[in-house]
Amino acid sequence: MARGYMVISGFGFEISDTAADSQSSPSAAATDGFGADFLASPSNKTFEEKANYVEEKIQEEDMLLMASYKKDEQEENHKWYLDSGASNHMCGRKSMFAELDESVRGNVALGDESKMEVKGKGNILIRLKNGDHQFISNGYYIPSMKTNILSLGQLLEKGYDIRLKDNNLSIRDQESNLITKVPMSKNRMFVLNIRNDIAQCLKMCYKEESWLWHLRFGHLNFGGLELLSRKEMVRGLPCINHPKQGCEVVFKFKAKFMDALYNLLDGSIDDNTKFEDECRAIFGAQSYVLFTLDKLVQKFVKHLHAVASDETDTKLLQLHAYENYRKLWEDDLI
Repeated sequence: MARGYMVISGFGFEISDTAADSQSSPSAAATDGFGADFLASPSNKTFEEKANYVEEKIQEEDMLLMASYKKDEQEENHKWYLDSGASNHMCGRKSMFAELDESVRGNVALGDESKMEVKGKGNILIRLKNGDHQFISNGYYIPSMKTNILSLGQLLEKGYDIRLKDNNLSIRDQESNLITKVPMSKNRMFVLNIRNDIAQCLKMCYKEESWLWHLRFGHLNFGGLELLSRKEMVRGLPCINHPKQGCEVVFKFKAKFMDALYNLLDGSIDDNTKFEDECRAIFGAQSYVLFTLDKLVQKFVKHLHAVASDETDTKLLQLHAYENYRKLWEDDLI
């Protein structure tokens, strides 16, 4: 390790798209993933004062004692290292920031006396193992960084209990609920693979109330939300003014879903249960889309039984049904 480095660098876990085995309660957290409240900031006046102090000191060049760990840049995109000497969370990819204040500028000095320029400060939206979303808050944007850093000091100031014992690192919240416990890697580091979620609806949900309602109703299209608002069918639903906007989450999985539907109609998938399982594999068991998807699949299966019962020109009926369902998908979900 390079001269002057004093590192407890990192802890690791995998946050996958489909994590049906995880629990939503922090007290029942999985051993390789964050609980829902990991990055939520408890009320802590000291933390706010410290954060302001660090922001002022950045102009005076903070010292960052970090691990040097070089790998392929693409592999490092989702890897975060916990550093005991880092003043702040730091990231080198601008696209990962849901919100970025580029007026914050300064320099960060490394243990080998080299410097890296800070070109902003903001929040990074991530997807937790249980499907929830949280922010890595107050992180510095440093374009020249090839690795992402989570500040151990920042986590401690938020009130979390971090312990190293028996080659494992554990993190507990203020109520002693286990958030994560992970083994040390062969190179004596604890590496986190955090999934960054930059879909438009998820980036905008904390800025625009209409996007929040879009998520709350399982990615219901804005035309549907606008109708609910206009008819006053939902108490508290605001006026929705952009019904033509689409959701990237739905666009992302639309093609795969339509392929699965075509295979079901074509006979490649001969069991309705297998079709439903394939849909869940596409969207993820903990996805916001799940509620809408389940209702849609139930409607599909009901109509498919009617189609299958008529053996006359079945292929034509299948193609006709496929086109109808494709239109239903476009009208109801985008």
